[in-house]
Amino acid sequence: MSEEYVTLDDKDLDGDGVVDQAKIYTLDDGANVLEADTDGDGEVDLIAIDADGDGVYEETVDPATGESTDLTNS
Repeated sequence: MSEEYVTLDDKDLDGDGVVDQAKIYTLDDGANVLEADTDGDGEVDLIAIDADGDGVYEETVDPATGESTDLTNS
């Protein structure tokens, strides 16, 4: 995993009007991972995965349940 993180300090990822703390990092296989705290409790509650590193996130994961959602509609 890449040790380089990009922090998104000024984005409202869930559209609630509050800035969400998030970071993006790259795995050894080239996938980009976005982790976000959308409810402001200091814990990651949204993970999005861009499996091929093209800037399009294909899947989200709820870290509390492990449930994933395919975003490709295929």
